[in-house]
Amino acid sequence: MPYKNQNLQKLEQKRLRGELKDDSKRELPQDNQWTLKFKQEQGKNNKLRKDLEVALSQQHKDKEELMLLTSKNHQLALDKNRLQGELEDVPKRELAQDNQWALKLKQEQGKYNKLQTDYEAVLSQQQKDKEELMLLTCKNHQLALDKNRLQGELEDVQLKRELSLIQLKKDRDSCNMLEEKLRKYKTRLLREIKQNEQQKKASTAAESQMNDMHTPRMENEDIMAKFEAKDRSESTPTLAQLQDALHKEAVQRSILEERTIQIASGLERERERANQSSSALEKERSTHDKCRVELKEGLTNQKKEQTNPQLRQLDELRLNEQQLAQHNPQRQHTDLGRKHKEMNSNFHELRIPPPTSRTTKSCSALQKGSPAHHSVGLSRTQKVHHSV
Repeated sequence: MPYKNQNLQKLEQKRLRGELKDDSKRELPQDNQWTLKFKQEQGKNNKLRKDLEVALSQQHKDKEELMLLTSKNHQLALDKNRLQGELEDVPKRELAQDNQWALKLKQEQGKYNKLQTDYEAVLSQQQKDKEELMLLTCKNHQLALDKNRLQGELEDVQLKRELSLIQLKKDRDSCNMLEEKLRKYKTRLLREIKQNEQQKKASTAAESQMNDMHTPRMENEDIMAKFEAKDRSESTPTLAQLQDALHKEAVQRSILEERTIQIASGLERERERANQSSSALEKERSTHDKCRVELKEGLTNQKKEQTNPQLRQLDELRLNEQQLAQHNPQRQHTDLGRKHKEMNSNFHELRIPPPTSRTTKSCSALQKGSPAHHSVGLSRTQKVHHSV
C-alpha cells in the first residue's frame, strides 16, 4: 500500500506540473495569480513530499518487517511440513509399537499359562505329599505307641529278671552255705577216720580188743550214713529250687530275646521307612527348589514388562503361598528326622547288656558240689548264656 500511494503522488505531481505549464503558456496575464497558486501548490507539494518521505521510510520499515515476517512464515511452513510429516509417522510408529507390545503380551500370556500349569501341578503334588506325610505321621504315632508298650513290657521283664536274679543269689548263698557245712562235715569225718585208723593200727592186742574196735566202727558207719541221709535230704530241695530257678531264668531270657528281636525288627523297619521318607522328602525339596527358582525367574521377567498392578499382586500372593507350602515339607522333614534319631537312641538304650559271670560261677560251684544232680541245670544255663 505505501508503494502504490507513492506512485499515485508522483503521477499527481506530474499532472499538476503539466497543468501549470499549460496554464502559464495560455494565461500569461494571470501569472501572479498562478504564481500564488504555484506557491500554494508548492507548499502543498512540499508537505506532500514530507509526507511521502515519511511514507517511504515507513514503507521501508514495513518492507523489512515484511521480509522478516516472510522468512518467519517460510520457517513456520517448514516446521509445519516437518511436524505434519512427524504427525503422519506417529500412527505408523504407534501401530508398530502396539504390534510389538501385543507380541510381548502374547508371549507373557503363554509364560503365565505355563507357570499357572506348573503351579497347579506343584499344588497337586504338595497335596499328595501332605496326605502321604499325614499317613506316615499316623504310622509313626502308632509305632511310637507300640514302642512304648513294648518298652513297658521290657521293663516288666527286666524287673522279673532282676527278681529272679535276686532269688538266684539267695539260692546260691544257701548252696554255698550247704557246701561249707558239707566241707566241715567231710573234714570232721576224715579226722574221725584218721583217728579210727590210728586206733586200728594201735590195736595189736587180742581178739577181745578187735571185737571192741568193731563196735565203734559200726557206730561210725551209722553216723556217716545218718550224715549222708541228712545232707541228701537238705540238698535235694535246694537243688530242685535251683533247677527251677534256672529253668525260669532260661524261659524269661528266651521271652526277653524274642521281644528284643521283635523290637529291633520293628525299629529297623521304622528306620527303613524313615530313610525312605527322608529320601522322598529330599527329592521333593529339590523339586520344590527348582520350581521356586523357575517361578522367581518368571515373576521377575513378568514384573519388568507387566503394567497391571492386579496381576502383579496376584502373582506375589501365589509366590508367597508357594514358599509357605515349600517350608511346611521342610519342617515336617526336620521333625521326622528328629523322631528317627530319638527312636535310634531308644533302640540303643533297649539293647540287653552281656551276661555276667555270676551265673557261670554258681553253676561251676554247683557242678563241683554235686555233678550228678546239677547236670541238667548246668546244661540249661549254658544254653541260655550261649543264646544271650
